[in-house]
Amino acid sequence: NQDLHHIPTILNIGHMAMVQEMILIQFQHQWQHLWHIHINGLDHHHLKDYPDLMVKIGVDFGQNIVVRYGADEQHSHVDLMGPAMNIAAKIQSMAKPNQILIGSDVCNRLHPNSQKDFNQIIWQNDEWNYRSRHTGEIYQVFEFKG
Repeated sequence: NQDLHHIPTILNIGHMAMVQEMILIQFQHQWQHLWHIHINGLDHHHLKDYPDLMVKIGVDFGQNIVVRYGADEQHSHVDLMGPAMNIAAKIQSMAKPNQILIGSDVCNRLHPNSQKDFNQIIWQNDEWNYRSRHTGEIYQVFEFKG
């Protein structure tokens, strides 16, 4: 017994996927906040016994589905699937520690003033060979330059 629900956006952060409707204004504030933490650091006074936190963030935009296996909403296994989820995971795997990368489907939806905060990644050799679902061209990825 599977329940399928269409979810408009998947935000892949590390190995955790947060399912949400992406409101791009909120996303802009989130990445600016993450960048602020990256530049200024966490409050190390309370975290002195822990290693520095390093995150790799990859974001893409598109429709995905949530599949729940079983009828028990509390204990059933859930999978997130779809092209945007897969590309977000691939983008995240290419990010360096403390780097925020977004796909062109996200970048194109940002306000022009916010788009200025990103530079297109120029890949070397065959580092990135994923193609756009819409055009068939190499899918562009952008780096937050902070």
